[in-house]
Amino acid sequence: MYVVLGLCLAVFASSALEVSEETTIRKVRSYLTVRDPRGALKEIGHGLLLYPNSLTLKSLKVSSLGYLGKSKEALQEWQRLYQLDPSILSRRDLLEDVSWAFLKEGLRSEQKGVRCAALIGALLTQDAKALTFLIDGLRDRDASIRWVALQMAPHYRDLLVQQEVFRLLEEETVWWVRLGVIQALGELQARDAGPKLCQILESGEALAEEKQAAIEAFIKIDRASVSWQGAKLIQSDRFGLRALGCVLLALDEDQTNISKLSELALDPHPKVQMQALLAIGSKCAEQGSWPFSATKLRLLMEGADPYVRIVGAWLASLNLESWGLDLLKSYTYDTISAHRYFAAAAIGALGDRSIKLAEQIFQDHEDPFVVINVALGLIGQRVKVQEASQAIARILKEEHSLWMWDETTPLLWPMVVPGVVQGRARTVRDPKMADQMTRLRMIALLADLGYPEATSLLQHILQQGQWVVSGLAASILLQKGDDNHAMDLLRGLLEDPDPKIRLEAGLVLAFVAHDEKVIPYLMQLYEGLSQWDHKLTLLESLGKISNTSSSLFLIQAMQEPFEILRVAAA
Repeated sequence: MYVVLGLCLAVFASSALEVSEETTIRKVRSYLTVRDPRGALKEIGHGLLLYPNSLTLKSLKVSSLGYLGKSKEALQEWQRLYQLDPSILSRRDLLEDVSWAFLKEGLRSEQKGVRCAALIGALLTQDAKALTFLIDGLRDRDASIRWVALQMAPHYRDLLVQQEVFRLLEEETVWWVRLGVIQALGELQARDAGPKLCQILESGEALAEEKQAAIEAFIKIDRASVSWQGAKLIQSDRFGLRALGCVLLALDEDQTNISKLSELALDPHPKVQMQALLAIGSKCAEQGSWPFSATKLRLLMEGADPYVRIVGAWLASLNLESWGLDLLKSYTYDTISAHRYFAAAAIGALGDRSIKLAEQIFQDHEDPFVVINVALGLIGQRVKVQEASQAIARILKEEHSLWMWDETTPLLWPMVVPGVVQGRARTVRDPKMADQMTRLRMIALLADLGYPEATSLLQHILQQGQWVVSGLAASILLQKGDDNHAMDLLRGLLEDPDPKIRLEAGLVLAFVAHDEKVIPYLMQLYEGLSQWDHKLTLLESLGKISNTSSSLFLIQAMQEPFEILRVAAA
Protein backbone atom coordinates (compact mmCIF):
# COMPACT_ATOMS: atom_id res chain seq x y z
CA MET A 1 0.00 0.00 0.00
CA TYR A 2 2.77 2.43 0.93
CA VAL A 3 4.59 1.61 -2.27
CA VAL A 4 1.53 2.38 -4.36
CA LEU A 5 0.96 5.62 -2.46
CA GLY A 6 4.58 6.65 -3.03
CA LEU A 7 4.31 5.99 -6.74
CA CYS A 8 1.15 8.07 -6.95
CA LEU A 9 2.80 10.96 -5.13
CA ALA A 10 5.81 10.75 -7.46
CA VAL A 11 3.57 10.85 -10.54
CA PHE A 12 1.60 13.77 -9.09
CA ALA A 13 4.78 15.68 -8.27
CA SER A 14 6.14 15.08 -11.76
CA SER A 15 2.92 16.29 -13.32
CA ALA A 16 2.87 19.37 -11.11
CA LEU A 17 6.48 20.11 -12.04
CA GLU A 18 5.67 19.96 -15.75
CA VAL A 19 2.65 22.23 -15.40
CA SER A 20 4.64 24.68 -13.29
CA GLU A 21 7.31 25.05 -15.98
CA GLU A 22 4.68 25.67 -18.64
CA THR A 23 3.02 28.24 -16.39
CA THR A 24 6.32 30.04 -15.93
CA ILE A 25 6.88 30.12 -19.68
CA ARG A 26 3.39 31.53 -20.26
CA LYS A 27 4.03 34.25 -17.69
CA VAL A 28 7.31 35.21 -19.33
CA ARG A 29 5.69 35.43 -22.74
CA SER A 30 2.91 37.56 -21.28
CA TYR A 31 5.50 40.02 -19.96
CA LEU A 32 7.13 40.20 -23.39
CA THR A 33 3.75 40.68 -25.07
CA VAL A 34 3.12 43.81 -22.97
CA ARG A 35 6.73 44.93 -23.60
CA ASP A 36 7.97 44.44 -20.07
CA PRO A 37 11.29 42.62 -20.57
CA ARG A 38 12.45 43.42 -17.03
CA GLY A 39 9.42 41.64 -15.60
CA ALA A 40 10.14 38.76 -17.98
CA LEU A 41 13.75 38.51 -16.80
CA LYS A 42 12.64 38.45 -13.17
CA GLU A 43 10.22 35.61 -13.89
CA ILE A 44 12.89 33.78 -15.91
CA GLY A 45 15.28 34.04 -12.96
CA HIS A 46 12.76 32.34 -10.68
CA GLY A 47 12.00 29.71 -13.30
CA LEU A 48 15.64 28.80 -13.93
CA LEU A 49 16.17 28.17 -10.21
CA LEU A 50 13.53 25.44 -10.42
CA TYR A 51 14.25 24.29 -13.98
CA PRO A 52 17.93 25.01 -14.70
CA ASN A 53 17.90 22.83 -17.84
CA SER A 54 14.95 24.54 -19.51
CA LEU A 55 16.08 25.48 -23.01
CA THR A 56 12.84 27.42 -23.58
CA LEU A 57 13.44 29.67 -20.58
CA LYS A 58 17.05 30.20 -21.64
CA SER A 59 15.97 31.18 -25.16
CA LEU A 60 13.40 33.58 -23.69
CA LYS A 61 16.20 35.11 -21.63
CA VAL A 62 18.11 35.83 -24.84
CA SER A 63 15.03 37.54 -26.29
CA SER A 64 14.42 39.60 -23.13
CA LEU A 65 18.02 40.81 -22.96
CA GLY A 66 17.89 41.63 -26.65
CA TYR A 67 14.72 43.67 -26.20
CA LEU A 68 16.49 45.73 -23.51
CA GLY A 69 19.44 46.34 -25.80
CA LYS A 70 21.86 44.49 -23.50
CA SER A 71 23.92 43.17 -26.37
CA LYS A 72 26.83 41.54 -24.55
CA GLU A 73 24.62 39.72 -22.07
CA ALA A 74 22.29 38.55 -24.86
CA LEU A 75 25.24 37.28 -26.90
CA GLN A 76 26.70 35.43 -23.89
CA GLU A 77 23.39 33.73 -23.18
CA TRP A 78 23.03 32.75 -26.83
CA GLN A 79 26.53 31.23 -26.83
CA ARG A 80 25.77 29.20 -23.69
CA LEU A 81 22.57 28.00 -25.30
CA TYR A 82 24.45 27.08 -28.48
CA GLN A 83 26.89 24.95 -26.45
CA LEU A 84 23.96 23.02 -25.03
CA ASP A 85 22.04 22.75 -28.28
CA PRO A 86 23.85 23.54 -31.59
CA SER A 87 20.55 23.34 -33.48
CA ILE A 88 19.71 26.71 -31.93
CA LEU A 89 21.72 28.21 -34.81
CA SER A 90 18.66 27.62 -37.02
CA ARG A 91 16.49 29.76 -34.72
CA ARG A 92 16.40 32.94 -36.80
CA ASP A 93 14.27 34.74 -34.22
CA LEU A 94 16.99 34.41 -31.57
CA LEU A 95 19.69 35.54 -33.97
CA GLU A 96 17.60 38.60 -34.76
CA ASP A 97 16.99 39.34 -31.07
CA VAL A 98 20.73 39.34 -30.41
CA SER A 99 21.36 41.46 -33.50
CA TRP A 100 18.71 44.06 -32.60
CA ALA A 101 20.39 44.42 -29.21
CA PHE A 102 23.63 45.47 -30.90
CA LEU A 103 21.79 47.85 -33.21
CA LYS A 104 20.01 49.49 -30.25
CA GLU A 105 23.29 49.86 -28.44
CA GLY A 106 24.90 51.27 -31.59
CA LEU A 107 22.23 53.94 -31.93
CA ARG A 108 23.16 55.22 -28.46
CA SER A 109 26.87 55.42 -29.31
CA GLU A 110 28.84 58.64 -29.09
CA GLN A 111 30.58 57.74 -32.35
CA LYS A 112 28.87 59.13 -35.44
CA GLY A 113 29.96 56.24 -37.65
CA VAL A 114 28.53 53.68 -35.26
CA ARG A 115 25.19 55.49 -35.01
CA CYS A 116 25.03 55.74 -38.79
CA ALA A 117 25.81 52.04 -39.25
CA ALA A 118 23.17 51.07 -36.69
CA LEU A 119 20.60 53.32 -38.38
CA ILE A 120 21.25 51.92 -41.85
CA GLY A 121 21.26 48.36 -40.58
CA ALA A 122 17.94 48.83 -38.82
CA LEU A 123 16.20 50.62 -41.69
CA LEU A 124 17.26 48.06 -44.29
CA THR A 125 15.32 45.39 -42.40
CA GLN A 126 12.01 47.11 -43.30
CA ASP A 127 10.87 45.90 -39.87
CA ALA A 128 8.41 47.88 -37.75
CA LYS A 129 11.07 47.89 -35.02
CA ALA A 130 13.12 50.22 -37.21
CA LEU A 131 10.60 53.06 -36.94
CA THR A 132 12.02 54.31 -33.64
CA PHE A 133 15.50 54.20 -35.20
CA LEU A 134 14.27 56.37 -38.07
CA ILE A 135 12.74 58.99 -35.77
CA ASP A 136 15.94 59.12 -33.72
CA GLY A 137 17.95 59.43 -36.94
CA LEU A 138 15.86 62.39 -38.12
CA ARG A 139 16.54 64.06 -34.77
CA ASP A 140 20.24 63.20 -34.61
CA ARG A 141 22.69 65.99 -33.83
CA ASP A 142 24.89 65.05 -36.79
CA ALA A 143 23.89 66.30 -40.25
CA SER A 144 25.09 63.22 -42.15
CA ILE A 145 22.94 60.92 -40.03
CA ARG A 146 19.89 63.12 -40.56
CA TRP A 147 20.58 62.92 -44.29
CA VAL A 148 20.77 59.11 -44.21
CA ALA A 149 17.50 58.96 -42.29
CA LEU A 150 15.85 61.19 -44.90
CA GLN A 151 16.87 58.80 -47.68
CA MET A 152 14.99 56.02 -45.91
CA ALA A 153 12.00 58.06 -44.69
CA PRO A 154 9.84 57.43 -47.81
CA HIS A 155 9.89 53.71 -47.00
CA TYR A 156 8.22 54.39 -43.65
CA ARG A 157 5.14 56.49 -44.33
CA ASP A 158 3.89 56.80 -40.76
CA LEU A 159 2.38 60.13 -39.77
CA LEU A 160 5.09 60.65 -37.16
CA VAL A 161 7.77 60.34 -39.86
CA GLN A 162 6.04 62.94 -42.05
CA GLN A 163 5.77 65.30 -39.08
CA GLU A 164 9.51 64.98 -38.45
CA VAL A 165 10.32 65.70 -42.10
CA PHE A 166 8.09 68.81 -42.02
CA ARG A 167 9.88 69.94 -38.86
CA LEU A 168 13.22 69.62 -40.63
CA LEU A 169 11.92 71.71 -43.53
CA GLU A 170 11.44 74.55 -41.05
CA GLU A 171 14.56 74.05 -38.94
CA GLU A 172 17.29 72.45 -41.07
CA THR A 173 20.20 74.79 -41.90
CA VAL A 174 22.69 72.45 -43.63
CA TRP A 175 22.05 72.86 -47.36
CA TRP A 176 22.57 69.28 -48.49
CA VAL A 177 20.36 67.98 -45.69
CA ARG A 178 17.69 70.50 -46.73
CA LEU A 179 17.98 69.04 -50.19
CA GLY A 180 17.26 65.63 -48.71
CA VAL A 181 14.25 67.05 -46.84
CA ILE A 182 12.74 68.44 -50.04
CA GLN A 183 13.32 65.20 -51.92
CA ALA A 184 11.78 63.17 -49.08
CA LEU A 185 8.65 65.33 -49.14
CA GLY A 186 8.25 64.55 -52.83
CA GLU A 187 8.73 60.83 -52.31
CA LEU A 188 6.27 60.91 -49.40
CA GLN A 189 3.80 62.80 -51.63
CA ALA A 190 3.13 65.18 -48.77
CA ARG A 191 0.35 67.39 -50.16
CA ASP A 192 0.66 69.95 -47.36
CA ALA A 193 4.18 70.76 -48.56
CA GLY A 194 3.01 72.71 -51.64
CA PRO A 195 3.12 76.24 -50.10
CA LYS A 196 6.57 75.61 -48.58
CA LEU A 197 7.93 74.35 -51.88
CA CYS A 198 6.64 77.49 -53.62
CA GLN A 199 8.49 79.60 -51.05
CA ILE A 200 11.72 77.80 -51.88
CA LEU A 201 11.22 78.47 -55.60
CA GLU A 202 10.78 82.18 -54.98
CA SER A 203 13.51 82.52 -52.37
CA GLY A 204 16.57 84.52 -53.35
CA GLU A 205 18.66 82.56 -50.86
CA ALA A 206 17.77 79.01 -51.95
CA LEU A 207 20.40 77.21 -54.04
CA ALA A 208 19.66 76.12 -57.60
CA GLU A 209 19.81 72.49 -56.44
CA GLU A 210 17.14 73.19 -53.82
CA LYS A 211 14.86 74.81 -56.39
CA GLN A 212 15.29 71.90 -58.77
CA ALA A 213 14.46 69.47 -55.96
CA ALA A 214 11.41 71.58 -55.07
CA ILE A 215 10.12 71.41 -58.65
CA GLU A 216 10.58 67.64 -58.80
CA ALA A 217 8.90 67.21 -55.42
CA PHE A 218 6.02 69.45 -56.48
CA ILE A 219 5.38 67.30 -59.55
CA LYS A 220 5.54 64.04 -57.58
CA ILE A 221 3.14 65.33 -54.95
CA ASP A 222 0.34 66.31 -57.32
CA ARG A 223 0.97 65.15 -60.89
CA ALA A 224 -2.80 64.87 -61.51
CA SER A 225 -3.28 68.64 -61.22
CA VAL A 226 -0.16 69.67 -63.15
CA SER A 227 -2.07 71.65 -65.80
CA TRP A 228 -4.30 73.43 -63.32
CA GLN A 229 -1.35 74.30 -61.07
CA GLY A 230 0.72 75.49 -64.02
CA ALA A 231 -2.03 77.80 -65.29
CA LYS A 232 -2.33 79.22 -61.79
CA LEU A 233 1.40 79.73 -61.24
CA ILE A 234 2.06 81.58 -64.50
CA GLN A 235 -0.26 84.34 -63.23
CA SER A 236 1.94 84.92 -60.18
CA ASP A 237 3.84 88.18 -59.70
CA ARG A 238 6.85 86.12 -58.55
CA PHE A 239 9.26 85.03 -61.27
CA GLY A 240 10.14 81.76 -59.56
CA LEU A 241 6.54 80.64 -59.59
CA ARG A 242 6.04 81.71 -63.20
CA ALA A 243 9.12 79.65 -64.16
CA LEU A 244 7.66 76.66 -62.32
CA GLY A 245 4.40 77.23 -64.16
CA CYS A 246 6.26 76.86 -67.47
CA VAL A 247 7.68 73.52 -66.34
CA LEU A 248 4.26 72.23 -65.32
CA LEU A 249 2.61 73.36 -68.55
CA ALA A 250 5.32 71.59 -70.54
CA LEU A 251 4.63 68.34 -68.69
CA ASP A 252 0.92 68.49 -69.46
CA GLU A 253 -0.27 67.01 -72.77
CA ASP A 254 -2.72 69.84 -73.47
CA GLN A 255 -1.48 71.56 -76.66
CA THR A 256 -3.47 74.72 -75.89
CA ASN A 257 -0.76 75.55 -73.38
CA ILE A 258 1.57 76.56 -76.21
CA SER A 259 -0.12 79.95 -76.60
CA LYS A 260 0.34 80.64 -72.89
CA LEU A 261 4.00 79.68 -73.13
CA SER A 262 4.48 82.01 -76.10
CA GLU A 263 3.33 84.92 -73.93
CA LEU A 264 5.73 83.89 -71.19
CA ALA A 265 8.60 83.93 -73.71
CA LEU A 266 8.23 87.72 -73.56
CA ASP A 267 8.42 87.78 -69.76
CA PRO A 268 10.74 90.46 -68.33
CA HIS A 269 12.64 87.93 -66.23
CA PRO A 270 15.26 85.82 -68.12
CA LYS A 271 14.64 82.66 -66.08
CA VAL A 272 10.97 82.70 -67.04
CA GLN A 273 11.89 83.37 -70.67
CA MET A 274 14.31 80.47 -70.73
CA GLN A 275 11.83 78.02 -69.17
CA ALA A 276 9.10 79.15 -71.57
CA LEU A 277 11.34 78.62 -74.62
CA LEU A 278 12.44 75.23 -73.32
CA ALA A 279 8.82 74.26 -72.77
CA ILE A 280 7.86 75.35 -76.29
CA GLY A 281 10.73 73.32 -77.75
CA SER A 282 9.79 70.21 -75.76
CA LYS A 283 6.15 70.41 -76.90
CA CYS A 284 6.62 71.49 -80.52
CA ALA A 285 9.76 69.64 -81.69
CA GLU A 286 7.96 66.50 -82.81
CA GLN A 287 5.07 68.37 -84.45
CA GLY A 288 7.27 70.82 -86.35
CA SER A 289 4.80 73.66 -85.83
CA TRP A 290 5.93 76.78 -83.97
CA PRO A 291 3.90 79.49 -82.22
CA PHE A 292 5.96 82.36 -83.68
CA SER A 293 8.14 83.06 -86.68
CA ALA A 294 11.94 82.91 -86.82
CA THR A 295 12.00 86.68 -87.27
CA LYS A 296 10.03 87.21 -84.08
CA LEU A 297 12.33 84.80 -82.23
CA ARG A 298 15.42 86.74 -83.38
CA LEU A 299 13.86 90.00 -82.21
CA LEU A 300 13.07 88.40 -78.85
CA MET A 301 16.71 87.40 -78.43
CA GLU A 302 18.22 90.82 -79.11
CA GLY A 303 19.88 92.04 -75.93
CA ALA A 304 18.61 89.01 -74.00
CA ASP A 305 20.41 87.10 -71.26
CA PRO A 306 23.08 84.72 -72.70
CA TYR A 307 21.22 81.65 -71.48
CA VAL A 308 18.02 82.88 -73.14
CA ARG A 309 19.93 83.48 -76.36
CA ILE A 310 21.41 79.97 -76.26
CA VAL A 311 17.99 78.39 -75.68
CA GLY A 312 16.53 80.59 -78.43
CA ALA A 313 19.26 79.46 -80.81
CA TRP A 314 18.50 75.83 -79.89
CA LEU A 315 14.82 76.46 -80.61
CA ALA A 316 15.65 78.08 -83.97
CA SER A 317 17.88 75.13 -84.85
CA LEU A 318 15.03 72.75 -84.12
CA ASN A 319 13.09 74.73 -86.74
CA LEU A 320 16.02 74.27 -89.18
CA GLU A 321 17.13 77.91 -89.05
CA SER A 322 20.83 78.02 -89.90
CA TRP A 323 21.50 81.14 -87.86
CA GLY A 324 20.61 79.15 -84.74
CA LEU A 325 23.54 76.80 -85.23
CA ASP A 326 25.85 79.71 -86.00
CA LEU A 327 24.93 81.35 -82.71
CA LEU A 328 25.37 78.13 -80.76
CA LYS A 329 28.77 77.59 -82.31
CA SER A 330 29.87 81.10 -81.33
CA TYR A 331 28.87 80.45 -77.71
CA THR A 332 30.99 77.28 -77.59
CA TYR A 333 33.97 79.66 -77.84
CA ASP A 334 32.65 82.15 -75.27
CA THR A 335 35.09 83.44 -72.65
CA ILE A 336 32.74 82.26 -69.88
CA SER A 337 33.08 78.50 -69.57
CA ALA A 338 29.51 77.96 -68.29
CA HIS A 339 28.19 79.45 -71.56
CA ARG A 340 30.42 77.11 -73.56
CA TYR A 341 29.13 74.00 -71.81
CA PHE A 342 25.52 75.13 -72.02
CA ALA A 343 25.80 75.75 -75.76
CA ALA A 344 27.62 72.45 -76.32
CA ALA A 345 24.86 70.53 -74.52
CA ALA A 346 22.30 72.36 -76.68
CA ILE A 347 24.13 71.27 -79.84
CA GLY A 348 24.20 67.70 -78.61
CA ALA A 349 20.48 67.81 -77.87
CA LEU A 350 19.74 68.73 -81.49
CA GLY A 351 20.70 65.26 -82.74
CA ASP A 352 20.68 64.90 -86.51
CA ARG A 353 20.07 68.64 -86.96
CA SER A 354 23.63 69.42 -85.88
CA ILE A 355 25.73 66.51 -87.18
CA LYS A 356 28.17 68.58 -89.23
CA LEU A 357 28.69 71.09 -86.45
CA ALA A 358 29.19 68.30 -83.91
CA GLU A 359 31.79 66.63 -86.11
CA GLN A 360 33.63 69.92 -86.45
CA ILE A 361 33.67 70.33 -82.67
CA PHE A 362 35.05 66.78 -82.24
CA GLN A 363 37.94 67.63 -84.48
CA ASP A 364 38.75 71.24 -83.62
CA HIS A 365 37.61 72.23 -80.13
CA GLU A 366 40.19 72.22 -77.34
CA ASP A 367 37.78 72.29 -74.37
CA PRO A 368 37.15 68.63 -73.40
CA PHE A 369 33.87 69.49 -71.65
CA VAL A 370 32.51 71.10 -74.80
CA VAL A 371 33.45 68.00 -76.79
CA ILE A 372 32.02 65.53 -74.31
CA ASN A 373 28.68 67.34 -73.98
CA VAL A 374 28.25 67.34 -77.75
CA ALA A 375 29.17 63.65 -77.83
CA LEU A 376 26.77 62.67 -75.06
CA GLY A 377 23.95 64.55 -76.73
CA LEU A 378 24.46 62.81 -80.06
CA ILE A 379 24.66 59.40 -78.41
CA GLY A 380 21.37 60.17 -76.70
CA GLN A 381 19.90 60.78 -80.15
CA ARG A 382 21.70 57.68 -81.53
CA VAL A 383 23.48 59.82 -84.10
CA LYS A 384 27.18 59.35 -84.96
CA VAL A 385 27.43 56.90 -82.08
CA GLN A 386 30.83 55.43 -82.99
CA GLU A 387 32.52 58.81 -83.37
CA ALA A 388 30.93 60.16 -80.18
CA SER A 389 31.94 57.03 -78.23
CA GLN A 390 35.54 57.41 -79.38
CA ALA A 391 35.57 61.02 -78.22
CA ILE A 392 34.24 60.10 -74.78
CA ALA A 393 36.74 57.24 -74.37
CA ARG A 394 39.63 59.50 -75.34
CA ILE A 395 38.60 62.21 -72.85
CA LEU A 396 38.09 59.66 -70.07
CA LYS A 397 41.72 58.63 -70.48
CA GLU A 398 43.21 62.10 -70.90
CA GLU A 399 41.20 64.44 -68.67
CA HIS A 400 42.07 64.09 -64.97
CA SER A 401 40.16 67.03 -63.43
CA LEU A 402 37.06 66.43 -61.31
CA TRP A 403 33.77 66.06 -63.19
CA MET A 404 30.12 66.16 -62.21
CA TRP A 405 26.64 66.11 -63.76
CA ASP A 406 24.61 69.30 -63.81
CA GLU A 407 20.91 68.48 -63.86
CA THR A 408 19.60 71.55 -62.09
CA THR A 409 17.69 73.15 -64.96
CA PRO A 410 14.16 71.76 -65.49
CA LEU A 411 13.32 70.46 -68.97
CA LEU A 412 16.94 70.85 -70.00
CA TRP A 413 19.47 68.30 -71.12
CA PRO A 414 22.01 67.37 -68.42
CA MET A 415 25.61 68.52 -68.81
CA VAL A 416 29.02 67.30 -67.74
CA VAL A 417 30.91 70.14 -66.07
CA PRO A 418 33.97 70.63 -63.86
CA GLY A 419 33.48 70.88 -60.11
CA VAL A 420 33.68 74.67 -60.38
CA VAL A 421 32.52 76.52 -63.49
CA GLN A 422 33.38 80.14 -64.22
CA GLY A 423 30.34 82.31 -63.65
CA ARG A 424 28.47 79.79 -61.48
CA ALA A 425 29.53 78.02 -58.31
CA ARG A 426 29.12 74.25 -58.08
CA THR A 427 28.68 72.73 -54.67
CA VAL A 428 28.73 68.99 -54.16
CA ARG A 429 29.03 67.06 -50.95
CA ASP A 430 31.84 64.79 -52.15
CA PRO A 431 33.56 66.05 -55.34
CA LYS A 432 35.71 62.95 -55.75
CA MET A 433 32.75 60.62 -55.47
CA ALA A 434 30.74 62.83 -57.85
CA ASP A 435 33.63 62.60 -60.30
CA GLN A 436 33.81 58.82 -60.09
CA MET A 437 30.04 58.43 -60.43
CA THR A 438 30.04 60.71 -63.49
CA ARG A 439 32.81 58.74 -65.15
CA LEU A 440 31.11 55.43 -64.36
CA ARG A 441 27.88 56.72 -65.79
CA MET A 442 29.62 57.42 -69.07
CA ILE A 443 31.46 54.09 -69.06
CA ALA A 444 28.14 52.35 -68.47
CA LEU A 445 26.79 54.16 -71.51
CA LEU A 446 29.75 53.01 -73.60
CA ALA A 447 29.29 49.44 -72.37
CA ASP A 448 25.61 49.58 -73.23
CA LEU A 449 26.53 50.67 -76.75
CA GLY A 450 28.94 47.75 -77.10
CA TYR A 451 31.98 50.01 -77.36
CA PRO A 452 35.03 47.67 -77.22
CA GLU A 453 37.13 49.82 -74.86
CA ALA A 454 34.42 49.99 -72.18
CA THR A 455 35.58 46.75 -70.56
CA SER A 456 39.21 47.89 -70.32
CA LEU A 457 38.10 51.19 -68.76
CA LEU A 458 36.07 49.28 -66.17
CA GLN A 459 38.94 46.93 -65.42
CA HIS A 460 41.18 49.92 -64.82
CA ILE A 461 38.81 51.33 -62.23
CA LEU A 462 38.39 47.90 -60.62
CA GLN A 463 42.13 47.43 -60.26
CA GLN A 464 42.58 50.82 -58.61
CA GLY A 465 41.24 49.23 -55.41
CA GLN A 466 38.79 51.99 -54.52
CA TRP A 467 36.19 49.85 -52.82
CA VAL A 468 32.95 51.74 -53.33
CA VAL A 469 33.79 52.77 -56.88
CA SER A 470 35.09 49.40 -57.96
CA GLY A 471 31.93 47.73 -56.74
CA LEU A 472 29.90 49.94 -59.02
CA ALA A 473 32.34 49.38 -61.84
CA ALA A 474 32.05 45.63 -61.44
CA SER A 475 28.28 45.94 -61.34
CA ILE A 476 28.40 47.53 -64.77
CA LEU A 477 30.90 44.95 -65.94
CA LEU A 478 28.65 42.08 -64.84
CA GLN A 479 25.52 43.59 -66.34
CA LYS A 480 26.95 44.23 -69.79
CA GLY A 481 28.29 41.84 -72.37
CA ASP A 482 29.52 38.37 -71.47
CA ASP A 483 28.71 37.78 -67.79
CA ASN A 484 30.70 34.52 -67.69
CA HIS A 485 33.77 36.34 -68.97
CA ALA A 486 33.34 39.01 -66.28
CA MET A 487 32.98 36.40 -63.53
CA ASP A 488 36.09 34.59 -64.76
CA LEU A 489 37.95 37.89 -64.77
CA LEU A 490 36.99 38.58 -61.15
CA ARG A 491 37.70 35.05 -59.92
CA GLY A 492 41.07 35.21 -61.63
CA LEU A 493 41.93 38.25 -59.53
CA LEU A 494 41.54 36.11 -56.39
CA GLU A 495 44.95 34.67 -57.27
CA ASP A 496 46.59 38.05 -57.92
CA PRO A 497 49.96 38.49 -56.14
CA ASP A 498 48.78 41.85 -54.76
CA PRO A 499 46.79 41.18 -51.54
CA LYS A 500 44.81 44.38 -52.04
CA ILE A 501 43.62 43.19 -55.45
CA ARG A 502 42.73 39.75 -54.02
CA LEU A 503 40.64 41.35 -51.32
CA GLU A 504 39.03 43.70 -53.80
CA ALA A 505 38.05 40.85 -56.12
CA GLY A 506 36.51 38.88 -53.26
CA LEU A 507 34.49 41.86 -52.12
CA VAL A 508 33.21 42.60 -55.60
CA LEU A 509 32.14 38.98 -56.10
CA ALA A 510 30.22 39.24 -52.85
CA PHE A 511 28.69 42.70 -53.27
CA VAL A 512 27.80 42.47 -56.93
CA ALA A 513 27.64 38.83 -57.98
CA HIS A 514 26.42 37.51 -54.59
CA ASP A 515 28.70 34.56 -55.27
CA GLU A 516 28.25 32.05 -52.41
CA LYS A 517 31.46 30.26 -53.39
CA VAL A 518 33.49 33.19 -52.11
CA ILE A 519 32.13 32.97 -48.52
CA PRO A 520 34.83 30.59 -47.15
CA TYR A 521 37.49 32.70 -48.85
CA LEU A 522 36.21 35.90 -47.24
CA MET A 523 35.87 34.37 -43.78
CA GLN A 524 39.44 33.11 -43.97
CA LEU A 525 40.64 36.47 -45.25
CA TYR A 526 38.94 38.29 -42.36
CA GLU A 527 41.31 36.86 -39.77
CA GLY A 528 44.32 38.29 -41.56
CA LEU A 529 42.99 41.84 -41.84
CA SER A 530 44.42 44.44 -39.49
CA GLN A 531 42.48 47.56 -40.52
CA TRP A 532 39.01 47.86 -39.02
CA ASP A 533 37.58 49.57 -42.12
CA HIS A 534 38.65 46.61 -44.27
CA LYS A 535 36.95 44.26 -41.83
CA LEU A 536 33.85 46.44 -41.90
CA THR A 537 33.52 46.20 -45.66
CA LEU A 538 34.09 42.46 -45.59
CA LEU A 539 31.32 41.96 -43.01
CA GLU A 540 28.96 44.01 -45.15
CA SER A 541 29.84 41.90 -48.17
CA LEU A 542 28.89 38.70 -46.32
CA GLY A 543 25.55 40.24 -45.46
CA LYS A 544 25.06 41.07 -49.12
CA ILE A 545 25.41 37.41 -50.09
CA SER A 546 22.65 36.53 -47.56
CA ASN A 547 23.63 32.93 -46.96
CA THR A 548 23.05 31.32 -43.56
CA SER A 549 26.38 29.51 -43.71
CA SER A 550 28.01 32.71 -42.41
CA SER A 551 25.69 33.10 -39.40
CA LEU A 552 28.01 31.56 -36.81
CA PHE A 553 30.94 33.56 -38.16
CA LEU A 554 28.92 36.79 -37.84
CA ILE A 555 27.89 35.89 -34.29
CA GLN A 556 31.57 35.48 -33.41
CA ALA A 557 32.34 38.82 -35.07
CA MET A 558 29.96 40.47 -32.58
CA GLN A 559 32.76 40.07 -30.02
CA GLU A 560 35.08 42.42 -31.93
CA PRO A 561 36.63 45.22 -29.81
CA PHE A 562 35.47 47.89 -32.28
CA GLU A 563 31.86 48.86 -31.75
CA ILE A 564 31.21 49.60 -35.42
CA LEU A 565 32.31 46.06 -36.33
CA ARG A 566 29.91 44.60 -33.79
CA VAL A 567 27.10 46.67 -35.28
CA ALA A 568 28.04 45.65 -38.83
CA ALA A 569 28.07 41.98 -37.87
CA ALA A 570 24.63 42.40 -36.29
